[in-house]
Amino acid sequence: MLSSLLGTIGGIGLSSLREKIENRPSVLMLYPALIDALGDIGSILGSMETTKLALGFVSSFRTTLKEALADLSSVEMAAAIMHVFFGLAAFLLGRATGLTPNTFVLIALALGTNLMSFPLISLLSLGTATQTFKRGYDPDNFVIPLVTSASDFLATLALMIVLTVIG
Repeated sequence: MLSSLLGTIGGIGLSSLREKIENRPSVLMLYPALIDALGDIGSILGSMETTKLALGFVSSFRTTLKEALADLSSVEMAAAIMHVFFGLAAFLLGRATGLTPNTFVLIALALGTNLMSFPLISLLSLGTATQTFKRGYDPDNFVIPLVTSASDFLATLALMIVLTVIG
């Protein structure tokens, strides 16, 4: 039910961007990579955290945040590099299909969306893992389904904001 709700809200948000997307059709080539990558990033962080919890390396959300900074920064560095390539790929695909995309705008959209959504998906992933574990549930049953459902919504929301700022 939560997945459906987040998908509906994300779809409404995306439809509100119709005019901006029509002005920059290459964004449609970038969008699938953005939502998929965010889900993957959240799943990576969640899997790392659930493993640490299962092995007894972490006990609370506060401890998790303190100890996760190295993991978060390394995952975000890789994600930022990937998002530059997503922008370049959207540019090349746009050019190949006869569009006239702007390289700078596509890279800025990709990086801006990543920078805005990464902290949110990180908190959701780490928080879900620690809180479900704390309550005696298997976090693997909650983290990935919740993160993948929320990633579409969060990436769409971040894209809306970045598109609005860029214009």
